[in-house]
Amino acid sequence: MTLANHEFTFKQTLLLTAALLIGLLALITLLYRQMTYEDITHEFAHNIQTQMAARYNLIQNNLDKQKQRIKFLHLTPPISGIVRAMQNSGIDPEDKTQLEQWKTRLAIIFESFIENNPDILQLRYIGAEDNGKELVRVERQGTNIRRIKPERLQSKGDSDYFKEISQYHPGEIYISNINLNREYGKIQIPFTPTQRIAMPVFDYDTQFFGFIIMNLDAQQHINEYVHSLSNQLRMYVLNNEGGFIYHPDPDIAFAFETQPESQLVWQNIFSDTQVKVDSSNIENHKHVLVQELNQLTGRILNFDSKIFFLSGLNQGRTLSLVIGVDESTILGILNERTNSLVQILFALMSLIFCMFAYYQANVHKRLGLIRSQAEFKAIISGSQDGIIAMDEFGHITGWNDAATNITGYPEHVAMGMTVFELFLRNNDEDAVKSLIQNIYYKNGQESFECTATSQKNTSIELSIHLSPIILDNGKTIGVAAILRDITEQKITEREILELNSSLEAKVKARTEELENARNLALQSNEAKSEFIANVSHEIRTPMNGVLGMLELLAKDPLTPKQQHQLEMAKFSAHHLTHLVNDILDMSKIEAGKLEIDNSEFDLIKFLSDVSTSLSIRAQAKDLEFILDASNVRHEHVIGDVMRINQIITNLVGNALKFTQKGEIALVAETKEMDQKIMLECTVMDTGKGIKEDKLQNLFESFTQEDSSITKTYGGTGLGLSISRQLCHLMQGEIHVNSEEGKGSQFTFTVSLSASINKNQEIIEAKFKEARILLASPNIRILNSLNQQLQSWQCQTQIAHTSSACLNLLKQNTAFNIIIIDENITQDKDDFVKQLNLHTSIKKCDFTYLLETVKSNQDHKHGFLSLIKPATPFALFAALDKAFNTQRDAFKPDYQYIREKEDENLLNGKSVLLVDDNQINLEVANGILEDFGVIVTMANSAQACFDALEYHYFDAILMDCQMPVMDGYTATRKIRNGEAGAKHKDMTIIAMTAHAMTGAKDTCIAAGMNDYIPKPVVPDYLKTVLLKWIGTHSNSSTNHQEAANSPKLSNE
Repeated sequence: MTLANHEFTFKQTLLLTAALLIGLLALITLLYRQMTYEDITHEFAHNIQTQMAARYNLIQNNLDKQKQRIKFLHLTPPISGIVRAMQNSGIDPEDKTQLEQWKTRLAIIFESFIENNPDILQLRYIGAEDNGKELVRVERQGTNIRRIKPERLQSKGDSDYFKEISQYHPGEIYISNINLNREYGKIQIPFTPTQRIAMPVFDYDTQFFGFIIMNLDAQQHINEYVHSLSNQLRMYVLNNEGGFIYHPDPDIAFAFETQPESQLVWQNIFSDTQVKVDSSNIENHKHVLVQELNQLTGRILNFDSKIFFLSGLNQGRTLSLVIGVDESTILGILNERTNSLVQILFALMSLIFCMFAYYQANVHKRLGLIRSQAEFKAIISGSQDGIIAMDEFGHITGWNDAATNITGYPEHVAMGMTVFELFLRNNDEDAVKSLIQNIYYKNGQESFECTATSQKNTSIELSIHLSPIILDNGKTIGVAAILRDITEQKITEREILELNSSLEAKVKARTEELENARNLALQSNEAKSEFIANVSHEIRTPMNGVLGMLELLAKDPLTPKQQHQLEMAKFSAHHLTHLVNDILDMSKIEAGKLEIDNSEFDLIKFLSDVSTSLSIRAQAKDLEFILDASNVRHEHVIGDVMRINQIITNLVGNALKFTQKGEIALVAETKEMDQKIMLECTVMDTGKGIKEDKLQNLFESFTQEDSSITKTYGGTGLGLSISRQLCHLMQGEIHVNSEEGKGSQFTFTVSLSASINKNQEIIEAKFKEARILLASPNIRILNSLNQQLQSWQCQTQIAHTSSACLNLLKQNTAFNIIIIDENITQDKDDFVKQLNLHTSIKKCDFTYLLETVKSNQDHKHGFLSLIKPATPFALFAALDKAFNTQRDAFKPDYQYIREKEDENLLNGKSVLLVDDNQINLEVANGILEDFGVIVTMANSAQACFDALEYHYFDAILMDCQMPVMDGYTATRKIRNGEAGAKHKDMTIIAMTAHAMTGAKDTCIAAGMNDYIPKPVVPDYLKTVLLKWIGTHSNSSTNHQEAANSPKLSNE
């Protein structure tokens, strides 16, 4: 059987076994499900019968109780006394009691009876005379029990129950259906389910005199019936017409009264079958449930029922109790039990399958081993090199034909002997044996040359390579020796050595040079790790000074052009800082320690800044750089702005490399997805494009389209790989579309969060009446400007050529602003002359020339300059300038979100600033003074302790890397009380250029409260200070001391 056939049979066997086990599992599950369904049905049947019996007794006892109550009231003396008094002109002939006295006594009895029976709502004594006029009526009104005044007593002669009770015989008791109480013919609100119990009163001539009637709060009784009912069961209480007195859905209960047109009765909700099941004998019904289909919900109800006759068979009033369970409940329990069995059976059968598969794998492995051994034996036999197998002591266990040809010993002679007895008898036995055992036990490999002795006692020069024989399970079973006859080679070598003896000194010298170079390379590699660890701190420290001084310079009054140039310098300096961080990124990626640092930032300002900086590089190559951020709908967001900048810089950098003419566009938009904000950025260029077969591996490390790329354009091939890793860390993706010769389009997405922790105020600006003319030969520039302006509700018109622009002006259209691309025409002077001929240009508030930085000619020809790319910030500033200076009617309605913080929270706070670098001290001091903070500077840890000896500060900003004593040690000493007990709990915030992973944890472990990385970002520094000292107030004395303390303490 071939290997392919054997593997096919092995797979077939496993599939067949799996199919049999699955079929067995399905069969067992089906049988178990059928039996379990019957068991569950029987369980519910018995449970329903038990619950039915309990509630049957409860209802029956309640009815008996009400009958006893009415009988008790019927026997009270005022009942018969009122009969006698009314038939004798208002005076009882037996004891001369007046009629009103009997009524009063009866009212007192009624009041007391209602008070002691919370379920009684009303007691009345109704006479037959005067159309069934009420004689005495006492009722419960909220928490009060009151007798109704005679003038408010009603006649009930027309009521159904009066007519029916008047036909009763002595001793018969009337029990009504349960319905909603009515007053003056209307249903009482809130709904009060009521049941009436009455008993007729006769005079001495057995003539019908009237009756006493008791109104009961039926809701209390219903609640008793429902109480303690299992939540798996459903209970229904029906009247004789199938109407629901109680239903689990409150909207259906008493629907026969509240919404009779809905016909929500048992017969319509379930089926046309009336409830007629007699459950008096539990034994006969314990395995039987009546099934009815719920026509409204499609659910099946399994139920049992009891019928109670309220006032005798002839009246037809009944009360039906139905208790049941939904089929879905039964199926739910059935599924739970079935799932448990299936899980157990699945685990068991999986174990059986694994054991069988393991057995089959072993069989397959053994067959393969036999086949492999046969193949290896054939290979070894046909080898030109001698191959010997031996144990750790050198005993020969294998010998091929080539070994016989080399040594002269046949296989039957060699087997079982040691190599020392055979052909290595003139060699150092102990050394060779030690070498064999070292390879056997340590699994190494060794090669050596020696002089052996053949069977004919002739010398043979051999090259022997020793290696361990290791099975698949890792066990070593011997040592293999490969013999090669190098006698002729040695003779030739000796001849060559004799001829080239003069070159030995040169070879030796060259070898020493190579050794020294190798040692230098090793030392350089060891220094690399230390360099990477230190370079961040060493470069961040001066960068902190550069950035800090730029921040301080920004506070001075500057022209718009200077401000623009300063912003570009600041952004470039920030970019340089992050390029330093890129040195660490590759090692962090390889170690899996690349981190994402989320913070709040202004997305629109960020896109504007990065585009402004990158556009300078594009314009240096005479390329158009276009920013389209018209679809960015979220301004303040939370994310890793530096990592996003790194991705954009990498992509635009690549586009700049491979684009020699045309344009580069950055298109950004935001979308809300699953309570997150997805930022999608696309970098498009008109460069050389990428071959289709190179796209797949483009994002791999050290990968470029071909080897000529590095020679022509430079680069390491890491940018796209790092960008992809960053996108993945920010729950995004990156992909490329490109066609050779037609440019490339890189699109990436990252996940951001909306800012929710800042107090924000909205400044509105509306440009609904702004009329703007846009003129540019570049379609993409026109579209991006047009979309941005229209998103601000501006009215725009566009022109692709200079002639189209002039035609629009000829129409005498009045524009507020005209923006003209400098590339609209080659002859700018002639075009300007033609512009000035039109009155529209004179009526225009502002005319802007859209131009690059290097061709900036501000106010030439009377035009203002708008630097490319026209970012949203720059574009808005142009509109704002026009309307703020020319027209008061235009009020800004563009929504900017600005942080609203109390600037006085840090005013007067005292801070001790500790740093050994004078520039860092000056930078931090300048930032803190803007916050109103009183700063004391110390250039060493000792100077810090000297300042603490005489003054108390709200906080210490501590550098970590200082000579003599670093910030960590100084912090520990302060926490240990070595600077005084009052300073032990002082707020200490690290301010360090150390940016390796775990730097913040190291600071916290040393006892510091927080961590601020360098270069220092003023807003972040302010946020941290507000967090720790912005809510505390210190004595004016402490602040005065800090104010009077020296600005710099020297060691």
